[in-house]
Order: sequence, then structure tokens, then C-alpha cells
Amino acid sequence: MRNGLKAERICLMTVGTFLAVAASGCRERNPAYVSPPLDGSGAAGSDGADAGRGDASRDSSDGRRRDASADDVNSGRDAVADDGPTDAAKDDGTGLGDVATPDTRNANRDGRDSRDDGGADGTRDQALPDAPGDGALADLRMDSAAIDGPPACHGSEKRSCFSPGNPLLGACHAGTQTCTGGSWGACVGEVTPASESCNGADDNCNGMVDEGCMDDCVVVAPSGDDSAADGTPAHPFATIAEAMNFATSVDGGVAGKVCVAGGASCAERKTYSLSGSLDMLDGARVQGNYALSGTSLSYCPTTFPPVTTLQFPASGDAVVFGNTVQSAELGGFGITRQAAGDSTAGSMAGIVVNSGKVSLSTLFIGEQSGVENTYGVDVEGGDVVLTGSSIGAGQGTVSVVGVLVNGGTINIRNNCALDGNGLCASSCATASALGVRGRGSATGGPTSTSAESSAVYVKGGSASVVANNLCGGSGNGANTGKDGSLATLRCENGGCATIAANAIAATTSNVKQIATLSLANGGGLVDGNVIQGGCATDYAAAVLLSNASARLQNNLVIGATCGGSGTFYGVRAILGAAGEPDLNSNDIEPVGGQGDCSSIGVSIERAAGDAVAATILRNNIISTGVCRKRFAVRELSNAMARIIENNDLYPSATQTISDTMVLYRRGSTDLVIDAATEVQINSLIAGAVNNLASDPSYTASLVDLRLTSSSRCIDHGTSAGAPTTDFAGTLRPQGAGFDIGALELVSP
Repeated sequence: MRNGLKAERICLMTVGTFLAVAASGCRERNPAYVSPPLDGSGAAGSDGADAGRGDASRDSSDGRRRDASADDVNSGRDAVADDGPTDAAKDDGTGLGDVATPDTRNANRDGRDSRDDGGADGTRDQALPDAPGDGALADLRMDSAAIDGPPACHGSEKRSCFSPGNPLLGACHAGTQTCTGGSWGACVGEVTPASESCNGADDNCNGMVDEGCMDDCVVVAPSGDDSAADGTPAHPFATIAEAMNFATSVDGGVAGKVCVAGGASCAERKTYSLSGSLDMLDGARVQGNYALSGTSLSYCPTTFPPVTTLQFPASGDAVVFGNTVQSAELGGFGITRQAAGDSTAGSMAGIVVNSGKVSLSTLFIGEQSGVENTYGVDVEGGDVVLTGSSIGAGQGTVSVVGVLVNGGTINIRNNCALDGNGLCASSCATASALGVRGRGSATGGPTSTSAESSAVYVKGGSASVVANNLCGGSGNGANTGKDGSLATLRCENGGCATIAANAIAATTSNVKQIATLSLANGGGLVDGNVIQGGCATDYAAAVLLSNASARLQNNLVIGATCGGSGTFYGVRAILGAAGEPDLNSNDIEPVGGQGDCSSIGVSIERAAGDAVAATILRNNIISTGVCRKRFAVRELSNAMARIIENNDLYPSATQTISDTMVLYRRGSTDLVIDAATEVQINSLIAGAVNNLASDPSYTASLVDLRLTSSSRCIDHGTSAGAPTTDFAGTLRPQGAGFDIGALELVSP
């Protein structure tokens, strides 16, 4: 019997074209997260599984992976020092709490900071997994979890640690573990979310300071009069600009925050119309979602969209954090544009950040009027945290992006409705739901659609993207969107060091080429996401890797069901001159359609150059999909995987007609379905060991991807480079060996 913990209920439910994740009754998203030892000993992140295997490249958590994460937004920083929103923006972003319900977030912690039983016998003792906390991020959560092995730590070394519900924003920060007798001790000194106590700190760690605290409010209200205002509820300001001037002009004291009221109660709403941009001042804290009845000010903490809306002209940028801003905060507002006709030249953004430590929280940016380029949030510099918000990209005709990162750093975190386990419990189906969206399609916008659309596009700078709904937008009706320019999450030059626990969905618009997750020219850790593919006439890739040495682990990669004759990829890897993708413990289902299309679980290609073995495939369940031409793994003539170990390659059984059915294509060698398939794969393909060719026996194919007890994937994985937890945060292994796929089977 598999040990210990009660079985999870992990269900994948199709909502329109979006694959939602429900985790009712699950344990927390990950048992704990830790960073490398604080004394620099280098003990964390060693790839013990590959030691002695003759694997010269140390493929999971060695120096190569460490180099790949050098652009991490928190590289070299200690999570223990995170004492405010700015430091938190630099954190790797893998605490998976719900900013809206801090009490629920940590309700099930009960000792999960340390699972070690105190034994010093050198066995694993369910010690804390090496998972992202801070620093060399990509080295973590990849250590082998061998059941028998050397001590987890040595001497009295220390490392930082934090529980899965800790967002590491505001007052929240990590604790410290100390090694005792070869095992890591309890996590000491961690600070987790608490109620706001009106002390000038972000106690509930949602990105806003003292929201709901009235004592330091400079009030703005519909009844206000700038000429007679003193900022009290009895004499409020009429405009935010004048209130900011008043609040930030304190000489030698602490500047107050601007509290903007809607109506007399939380059931009433107010739109403030501005004639131009709102230029944020250094030190300003501007919070909406208040109500003013007479001289009684109250806060509306659960109202979303907020009761206060800022309406701007249809041209130019709306809220601007300029070059003079060193720190500022904006939260609790809707941001809209006045109606406009068809598209005009120019660019506009709901929020622009050029500099400073900026916190953005509880914002609702609707679809903006059509100019050529529209952005929800445009980060050109600074150090930004974005939480608890719904961000729309607008309806531009050239470039349309929910969050554009062109410089600086941003922590995009908890922009979805989270359950108690840190999983997104909502989908892209509801326009007002938390999340970040690509191009919208509201009535009255421009008639043509954009060639470039993303929910998040990291073009320059760096980003951590954790626990968000990311929703793809529509593309160009003329089918000119190509080369990854239509991608829900698009990261270039190693700009996304951490992509974890997101629900990422593509559009189903009839475009030429589309990707859900597109990574180009860099590395990063892609961990525990649900990645839903889209539809296209040329190709649709759930994951597109272009010269990207990324680590993908514990992901559920599911294509869309589409008609037409295009090609549907689960993962398409186009190799470059250096580096290699590393796929471990994923479920990859390209799906496709019941037509004359091609479906490919994993495609390995090379843009140019001689054939050099690169790409690691371990512990993955990879389907052929359902098209007439289908492949589990396909290599083009000048590209091949280097390591193919302990995967399950299997044909989907739903297609009634098949012109081509290949489990593995290497050059001119095709391994098809017959009784000797597993022998062929492991004997004819260089680098292939212990692979299966068997139906994984899911609980319900493409609906519930938990393994059933009859699955041959159980205990058939390898510990080499394997993550120490699965998609649901369950410790690996749960039996005699590691399971293949994203979810370990947990027996009652």
C-alpha cells in the first residue's frame, strides 16, 4: 500500500475551451518551500540522482540550471529580508496564497513547515523538499528524492523557508531552518498574513498598506470641494490629484493615504471622470473602494469590481508612475476609457510604470478603446507587484497586451480566485473574474483584430508569474499572427524565471499560428501549471520553446479539440545553439480533432545547424493526440533528444481513422503500435531507457488525470532529476518508486 496521506481529489473540468482546475479536499499546493542554505554551502540543489549515472550535463539542478536562472528577479536575495512590497516583488513568487482570504490561506499549515521526523539515520524521513524560496530558483524542487541517501544537510547550516500560503508580500517574510543531526529542523521566524492592524505595514500581505484603516485617510468623495477641503470625512476633496498633493506634502511627518469613496454605501458606485492622465506622486498611497455616508467613512473590502472607477479619455495613458516616483501604491479602482470609434494611431495603457517601488492591487482594468497599441499595465522600469486584479489588454489593432514588461521587474501574483490549496479555482469565462487577458472583443470596438496579443508579454526586464488566470486574446482575422506573436504568456530572453501554479488558456480564434506559453532565448522554471492549447489553421502549440533551456515539471498540458487541417502540439521545442529543454513529470495531451490534422505530443526540431542531441524527457506521460496523423514524440532530421527515460508514450483511442500512428519518430525510424513497441523504443532509440507504451489508465481521460490503481505508470518513474512534489503538492514518491506523470497516486 502507498504510504501515508489521504487521496486527493484533483479534477480537470472543461469550461468552454478552458481547462479549469478544482482541488476540493486537496492538501496545500506544496508542502513547503525552501531556499538554498544561507551560509552558501551549496548543499541545496544538488542532483543526487544523477551522481554516478555518467550524465555529464547534470540535467536537473546543477550548474547548467543555475546559469539558466541568472536573470531571476530575486537572484541572490535572501527571502528572510523581504519586509515590504518592494522586496516581495523580487521574490521568486511561489507562495500560493489567496490575497482575498488570508485566514483560509494558511488554515491547513499545521506543521507543514517541517515534515522531518527528527531522525538522524540518513534516510529521507519526509524532509522538506527543495523547492523555490529565493535565490538560485531553478536549482530547487528538482533534487532527487531518493528513499535512502546521505543526510539532508550538514553541520549547523541554515536555509530560509516558508509555507505554501505565504505570499511573501508586505510584512510577510520567510523563516529559517537550522540543520540538526543531519536533518532540517522546524521553520522558525516566518511571518504569515494577519489582519490589518493600522500600523503602517501591509499586515495581510495583499500589496496595500492599512486598507480599511481610517485614521490617516485624506478623503475624496463625490460631495467634495477642493477649495474648502481638509481631507476629513466632513470636508473631503473632489479630485484625487488635489488630495495626493495634500497627503504627500506633510513636512516632517508621515504622509496620509488618499481614500476615495463611491457612494454612501458599498452598494453604490461612483465614476470619477478625468480630463487627462493621473500622475502619481512619490510616496502616494491611493486607495479606492470606500463609502462615505455623512461624515462616516467605511471600507468595502469584498466588493469587486471596486465601487470607485476612474474614467479617462480615449487617448493617452491613464495612470502614470513617472521617473520621480520612488515608491507609491494604487489599489481598489476600476479603470475605463471613454467610448471611441474605429482604431486610430498611437498607444495607450491603463497604467504605466517608469520607475519606483510600485504596488498595484485590487484593480479592474476593462477593455480599452481601440488605438494601434493598447496595454492594461505597461512596465517600462521600476519594481512592481501586481496582485488581486483583473487586467484587460484592450482592443488595439497592432499590439495588445494585458501586462507588458519592457524593463524593470514585476511580481504578477495571485490574480485569480484561489482555493485553500493555492490552485486557481476560477476560469477565463467570466469577464470580471480575477486574471490577466489578451485582446478583448467587446461590442463597439474596432472591426479588425490585432496581429499581436498576449495576456503577459515579457519583452525586457524580468517577471515572476505565480497563481494567476492568464487568458489568451483574439488574433488577426487575416491570419497574419505568426511566430509566437499570439501567445497567452510570452517571455523572451530569460525574462520569466518563475512560472508556477497558473491556469493558462489560449484563444480559440481562427488564427494562423498560436501558442499558449511561448518561451524564447532563455531558461526558467515552469512548474505546476494547467496549460490549455488553442486552435489555429497552421499550428497551435500549448507550449512553444524557441532556443529555450527551460525546466518544465508537474504541468498538465492539454490541447484543444479543433477541426481543420493544422498541426496541434503539446510541446514544440525548436532547439538553438546552446542549452536544452528539460521535461520531467508532465502530462502532455496534444488532442487535436477528428479531421485531416496532425497531433504531436512533443516535437523536437532545430532551426539550423548540425544535429546535436539535446532535450531531456523523463517521467512524462505523452499522448499522440487524436488527429489522423499523430505522434507521441517526433524528431526532425537535425534534432534529437539526449535522454528519454521512464516516459509513457501512448496512442489516444478516440480517433476512428488514422493514416499515421507513430509513438516515436527519429529520422527514418518510426516506432508504431505493435506487441514489441516497448522493446523497440528502448533498444532502437539512443538515450531511451525504461519507457512504456501503455494507456496510463487515467481516472477520466482529459477530465481527471489522476492515475488509477491499474496504471503501469505507478512506481515506474525514475528519481533522476525528479521534482520532490507533484502537481498537487504531494510528496514524491508515495510508494516503492516515483510515478510517471504530473500526479502521484495516493492510496487511502
